[in-house]
Amino acid sequence: WQEYKEVYVDDKLKLGTQDFFEKNNPSALHKMTGIMLESVRKGFWKADQKTIEDIARNHVELMRKFDLPPVDNAKLQEMIKNALKDPELRKSFEKQIQKSLELKKTHAAKMQQMEKEISGMKLKEQKQENPEGDTASALKILGIIIAGAILAMFIGNIRRKKKLQN
Repeated sequence: WQEYKEVYVDDKLKLGTQDFFEKNNPSALHKMTGIMLESVRKGFWKADQKTIEDIARNHVELMRKFDLPPVDNAKLQEMIKNALKDPELRKSFEKQIQKSLELKKTHAAKMQQMEKEISGMKLKEQKQENPEGDTASALKILGIIIAGAILAMFIGNIRRKKKLQN
């Protein structure tokens, strides 16, 4: 994890990773830093406090600069807030969390309204017939018919032998 952080966040290899991600896919680096922080939070990575602060700062700066949504994990959000030393950055992070919550509420309200407005045909569940079940039933019936025919022939033979003996 430390190596990932040094390569992607600190640009240890001088590849211009920050610029590359910002130009091509800032959301990818934002998600990567979120995953790094989650690995620390869950105890998979024993990162020092400065490393955590660096990743949290980078994570929130990307979020603020590109209007990205915060991670959808309350425990991780709390960890990020606690890792931010810059009060202005912390306020920005909290603002993005509020904005995200409001968007979710608005979206949920719109979906409810749309569901109320929908009219017309309603879908009903259709049960598909099981052709294997039909085949099995037909084979059982055929087996009963054959067994009945054999039984009838057997009984007929017994009666014929009795008539011949009399």
